[in-house]
Amino acid sequence: MARHPNSIKKLQILEKNGIKIINSGYGIANCTRENVTKLLLANNIPHPKSIVISTNDFSFSNIKIFGSHCWIKRGDFHSIQKDDVIYTHTAKAESIIQKYALRGIFTAVINEHLQGDLVKFYGVEGTNFFYWFYPTHSKFGLEKINGKAVGIPFNHFFLKKICEYTARLLNVHIYGGDCIIDKNGIIRIIDFNDWPSFTPCLYEAVPYIANFIYRYYCESV
Repeated sequence: MARHPNSIKKLQILEKNGIKIINSGYGIANCTRENVTKLLLANNIPHPKSIVISTNDFSFSNIKIFGSHCWIKRGDFHSIQKDDVIYTHTAKAESIIQKYALRGIFTAVINEHLQGDLVKFYGVEGTNFFYWFYPTHSKFGLEKINGKAVGIPFNHFFLKKICEYTARLLNVHIYGGDCIIDKNGIIRIIDFNDWPSFTPCLYEAVPYIANFIYRYYCESV
């Protein structure tokens, strides 16, 4: 995994020179909040109602579409600290956006809050490996906002299909993320990451990851 902007640029230069990279430097860049939001919305992938804004040009009128509460996330990168992803009353949005601007964060993503079961998933694109589960905790404790999952029925095969399509779109072969399952079983992707930890399914995933890497590089020989 490499996510520092300088590292991503170096990976992209290597790719331009014909070196195969897993995951692609371009794919990693696609997974920043701003980019992934734009790409999911533009390609009709099930996703919360969202907007991308400039932190220096925030209009409160933009946020009225989200109702009383929303999620505000830094747009330029992944979550590094707790305040990079905030669940808040919309009336407090302007203050949060201003704090982002003071931190040198120039864009933010605002998502609607979805009620339902939070599901985490891991996958290796183009293989039979796909693992999902209901999380009980996280680094910043944000899962508790949706409460304990109640096991709403949903189409597991359709979730895998959505994720495979998203992985190809973003150019991220080894991936993970989060989705919300609403009371009607409708799936919406809320996060998609390049090369996550695979901690809950590490031993199951390792053979598929290794085989994918082997095949990926052998194709160029």
